[in-house]
Amino acid sequence: MVIPHFFFKGKLSREESASALLATLLEQSAEFRQRFCKLLEFDAPESFISVEVERNEVDVVVEFESVAVLVEAKIAGGSKEDGQLARYYERAKLESPDTCFVCVYLAPTKDLGKSEIAQLDLRASDTGRVLTWESVAKLAENLTDFDTEFAIAGMQTVLDIITSRKGAYFPRTGDRLLLYDLLDVAYEMVIQGAPCCEVIRWKGKPCVELYTCKTAILASVSLRFESSAEGEVILPRENGLPKIIIQTVFRPTLKYAKVSQLTNWWSDFTRDRKSIISGQMFELNPDGWMQHIETIVGTPEKIAQRMSELLLLLISGLSDRLRIPDEASPGFP
Repeated sequence: MVIPHFFFKGKLSREESASALLATLLEQSAEFRQRFCKLLEFDAPESFISVEVERNEVDVVVEFESVAVLVEAKIAGGSKEDGQLARYYERAKLESPDTCFVCVYLAPTKDLGKSEIAQLDLRASDTGRVLTWESVAKLAENLTDFDTEFAIAGMQTVLDIITSRKGAYFPRTGDRLLLYDLLDVAYEMVIQGAPCCEVIRWKGKPCVELYTCKTAILASVSLRFESSAEGEVILPRENGLPKIIIQTVFRPTLKYAKVSQLTNWWSDFTRDRKSIISGQMFELNPDGWMQHIETIVGTPEKIAQRMSELLLLLISGLSDRLRIPDEASPGFP
């Protein structure tokens, strides 16, 4: 039996190692490759060409004669970058306009990749999917054209790393547990106040966040805090009450940023670099988001109330701008 332990030692990051393992299986096992494509709900073409890692920053690229599979792999929520897969996909379309693309966000959970797939400006010939490492690991079982024990051991190592990192990075104790609980309360308030707008919760290492999904404009409100290397959070306090920064931001999603009516509105809206939405002053930050920041001191209930209030005010203020523009094809998976 070949043991895959060297994949996960040395200077390579854990995500680079996991990508290398996945690329190895996709390249060297036709059976694994066929199962992977079936999981993506398309038949693997017989004209397989190559598998590459880190091609134009994409973690894994599987290339066939007329189809390319772009895989962005994550094994921890803290490494998520908003719109990352969409940027890679846009570049790939420009470089290979005649190629059909299958865009894959491979993550510990489906919820982690949902917003990334929603931002893809998919052509009719292209698709986007979220896969979990758990579902991909099952593809390594009982391979007849590859060392099955190596494949299973490697995938199990990835799953073990995901479990250990989740526990180390997101300990549900102390102030982190407080933040997670108040986020859940704020989420329920927003769902009741804006039932027609899909909202997602995000619990990360440096923040907890609520943001809109399947909208032309991404609106988000988050609580920002410092976290130790082990993920522990100790909030500053005044008179015994938690003190925390609330950041509210919005901008067009990458998927619809090039739609003319939205582009024109955004250009006019940001011309002065500041504007008032529902009574709150927003300013354009260096990352291209309109941003409102405030600090709050209060009970968890008060913080949850303010968090939900800010997002509901933003949703109300943006109103019809959140809707998908008529000239854009929805194209959601």
